Amino acid sequence: TTNVWYRISITFHYLCHIVAGLCCLLFIMRLILATRSVLDELSNPATSTPMGVVCIAMECVFAGRGPIGEAIVLITSTFHFCLAFWFIYMVFQYRLLPDPSFFPNTVGLAYAAIKTYLYFPLPGKIFMGFTVFFFFATYFISLIRVAINPKISAPVCWIQLSAPSITLYAMTIMQQPGPQREKELEADADLMAQFFQLHHDSYLPLQHFMMILSLVGLVSVLHSLWMRWPQFKTKEFSPAHAAFCFPTLSHTNAVQAYRGAVDSFSTIPPGSTFKIALWSYWLTCLIVGSIVNIIFTYKFFKRSPQWTKVDLMTGEEEPPEPSDTLIQEMIHESGAGERILQPFVSPAVLQANETGTLVRLRRGTEDYRLHGPYIRTRHVTSLGFDITMDEEEFRQERAALMDWVAKNAPRTRNRTLSIPSMMKLTSKGRGIYGTFRDEEAQHLGHRRSTTMDTYY
Repeated sequence: TTNVWYRISITFHYLCHIVAGLCCLLFIMRLILATRSVLDELSNPATSTPMGVVCIAMECVFAGRGPIGEAIVLITSTFHFCLAFWFIYMVFQYRLLPDPSFFPNTVGLAYAAIKTYLYFPLPGKIFMGFTVFFFFATYFISLIRVAINPKISAPVCWIQLSAPSITLYAMTIMQQPGPQREKELEADADLMAQFFQLHHDSYLPLQHFMMILSLVGLVSVLHSLWMRWPQFKTKEFSPAHAAFCFPTLSHTNAVQAYRGAVDSFSTIPPGSTFKIALWSYWLTCLIVGSIVNIIFTYKFFKRSPQWTKVDLMTGEEEPPEPSDTLIQEMIHESGAGERILQPFVSPAVLQANETGTLVRLRRGTEDYRLHGPYIRTRHVTSLGFDITMDEEEFRQERAALMDWVAKNAPRTRNRTLSIPSMMKLTSKGRGIYGTFRDEEAQHLGHRRSTTMDTYY
């Protein structure tokens, strides 16, 4: 085509696919070279949330890319399906209540449903059924918690926008007839009329309802950002800020899908005030979301070198393993868990801040000789989609949890399973996450903390 705007749009579309594909390949390289680090992140609900976004990106990038793309999509979709249930298992173990961090791993399964549906309709429909269940089971509780719980971080709150948007978009795609059904409709005018009437009477009202929920989600995230802005604006840019990109564009995608449903099955005439307003709203979301995405992508790649070069020369004691943390003890022994309104940060987020992240050290370096292939550190800017707390903030939030546990101690000890871990193997004196045991660490002159100081 000679349309300039169309050519600009399609060029930008392919450019986004290239960038997303590059990020996916970098993740695959990390999975191969630092498997333990990835598995460690999957052992905590807070740090496992970005994995859902990675799955969504791979499902979108590789769909329709020939046999190899089909294989990648099917493998990723199956993993996303398993990830959703692993995440739910961790949620029960940590006694968490729904918040926006649930959505990439659960409701985000809608993208796996859509892309799988293109190849195998039945598994796609099964995935979609679980997506709808996850959405209605979590979204309304999450709405309430975001509105009244200031302890949920601003980036996590923004993910709220994605849940109804993803579900609306998936419902729009999956209602479309397949190639064979489409030929039957084109050949039979009466069948086409029945198809139109059915969707006008049942499908379109559902789309209206989902669009209303999407707009409620938009109001929710704008309110949450406004309430948290005084504290959030003091935080430096981090990987957690990516949480502002994909929900905004998911919402834009949903609005476009809703426009298609209205154009196809409603009796509203073209050029009406409603359709003009809807088109204007979609265009605004598209422009704003694209600008935010471009700016944040640029800043993300610009700062990636400093984020991936962790400073290990500051004398930091190595953080404890998840099973050795004070937070784990409070969850396991005292029954600490989330409430609709609570005076403390999520125990999962606190534990992530206490354990830090497991990083892979380059072979042949002094750090590798002293600490082995992996080491824990808190010298990172974010954990999942939560910005890393400084030491003072962490102590204050942990003290708030300890005070709550002291005032709400259970009468009898809870019989619970231990905090989940993706890895339980030890080898050659190393801990379960690749770090040296205490006696070996002390022998090598590297102290390893069992937990941060409890007393103030």
